[in-house]
Amino acid sequence: MELTHDDRLVMILNDFQDGELFDEWSLTVKAWKMYPEHYGLRGYEQEYPDHKKVLNIYQKDGGPKAKGYIKKVRTNYYMKLPGASLRFEELSSKEISESTTALMANDAIRRLVKVKKSRAYTSYLKNGMIPNDWNAATSFLEVSMPTDQRGGLGNNSKKFGDGDRNQNLGSVKILKETIVLGIELCNSHDLEEIAETASGKNSISKNELIIMSEVFNNLIEKWNDALKMIGINNIEQMRIEDGGTDK
Repeated sequence: MELTHDDRLVMILNDFQDGELFDEWSLTVKAWKMYPEHYGLRGYEQEYPDHKKVLNIYQKDGGPKAKGYIKKVRTNYYMKLPGASLRFEELSSKEISESTTALMANDAIRRLVKVKKSRAYTSYLKNGMIPNDWNAATSFLEVSMPTDQRGGLGNNSKKFGDGDRNQNLGSVKILKETIVLGIELCNSHDLEEIAETASGKNSISKNELIIMSEVFNNLIEKWNDALKMIGINNIEQMRIEDGGTDK
């Protein structure tokens, strides 16, 4: 299914909660990480985002603001609205088939599909090594720099920063649980694939899930100190054991 720019923005906004405040620079970086071919700087798509390309999506007349996906709170800051979540569910239901092997929830499958397309995963698959790149790590783990560590909200920066750190911790835990669940379902149902999509292009296999677990472990070990700084505590308990079980 070919997505419009507005629909891609909805997919990007899935990283935010309804009512969550975000700045336009964070949105640009998330858009580039998910769709570098669309929102990367021309000629340097894999290396740099193009802020103007993303800006043009949500500032256009009749676009995401008019459709009730986001609203502007103040200069450079926006809030996600429930309309974005509703549209996300519509898009997810269209892309994910009702196959008997689709045993996981749509949002879990979409998270795994996103991981499968990440630079950390594809690099490990190709070279047997994770890239020495913090951006690749944050994209795979779906974490970001807390607000109070990058500035921009004045007296409220600490409050938003604590929320960001909690969200980072939650994102890593959810990703770990999703990968583990996928492997466990494959084992318990004797499946080689945990999900099939209508197009067949975004299926998730047991072998791919095992590779995801290896990438996950490599990333949390390599970036241990940096992850602790952004709220990921007890990293030693995050590791996925061989075979996809929780430690």
